[in-house]
Amino acid sequence: GAGGGGMAFCKPMMPSQIAGGYWLQLPREMNDHMAEVDTPVVLHAGGHKWLVQYLRREGHSNGGLSGGWRGFAIDQRLCVGDIVVFVHPTAGNARTPTPPPGGIPLHTFLFRKRDGRSHSEATLFSRQVCAAAGHPHLLRRLPRPSAFTPAPVHTHSEAGKGGGGGELARVRARERAQAGYEECEEHAAWALGLGEA
Repeated sequence: GAGGGGMAFCKPMMPSQIAGGYWLQLPREMNDHMAEVDTPVVLHAGGHKWLVQYLRREGHSNGGLSGGWRGFAIDQRLCVGDIVVFVHPTAGNARTPTPPPGGIPLHTFLFRKRDGRSHSEATLFSRQVCAAAGHPHLLRRLPRPSAFTPAPVHTHSEAGKGGGGGELARVRARERAQAGYEECEEHAAWALGLGEA
């Protein structure tokens, strides 16, 4: 939903979004606040950034995330049933006619199925996070999102492309990229386990 601090929406992950095609369709109301042309988008997660490509669908009024979304899904070890909340902090009342320098920022929050997080929690968070922006006492009342994967497993973020966690991270990322969606839980357990160590 929209609020004083921008607009947010939640997206449950389907097989084609975390393995295989890696296309993430944005809802129509979010598309109304995106650029009218293909443009870079910067996904912010846990202090790290991923550059992805927003593509307009020819002949349609909507679009989605394509190039670079695959890297984010792999680095964050997303699984079917996980919910990603996207926050567009600069959404106004009309579509951005031209892309801002550096790309459109989208802040992300995760509600992972493996943590027992529910769609209702993610929806409540997405409806209230914009209004709570800049008000720590309000943010503390929102459902707490799941953890992001730790930086040493990233190979596609800005930091990860510079070397990341070394050879093991690259090997595990390649394995995750080749995995079917049924195998994603094992990869998430490994990556998130490193963050708990």
